[in-house]
Amino acid sequence: MSPVFNQIYQNAIIPYTEEKISYTQMFENTWNPIKKFMINEIVAHKNQDNVFMLASSVHKEIKNINDTPPEILIPAFALSELEISFKMGVLIYIPFIIVDMVVASILLSMGMMMIPPIMISMPFKLLLFILVNGWDLLIGGLIRSFQTSGGL
Repeated sequence: MSPVFNQIYQNAIIPYTEEKISYTQMFENTWNPIKKFMINEIVAHKNQDNVFMLASSVHKEIKNINDTPPEILIPAFALSELEISFKMGVLIYIPFIIVDMVVASILLSMGMMMIPPIMISMPFKLLLFILVNGWDLLIGGLIRSFQTSGGL
């Protein structure tokens, strides 16, 4: 969000502190880049349905996502980000649950029912995470998720 904050600083904060614009103009110059960023992120991740769902829950009709008022857009953006994080969590969890199932199956087939599968599978899960360079993949995915909006 650095470009958004720089734009706000240049177009809202500096002119307001130099008394070139009024506080209402400062708030408008602050809100517009933030609104554009949130709308771009919602559209990039195809979560426009969150905006329309929240609007209908407060009995407001929105024809175009660009006409969304802040009291609907901000929670819709938060919901969109939560939805994205949930999807990322599931995608991270799937390989680990597969490792658990494979280890449990191998232990059962060997007749080792009393050994908790987690004792054997945890080192394999850590090894898998390290071998596939998990941190770089995770952080890179987070960064790329915001590059679609032109924010970086």
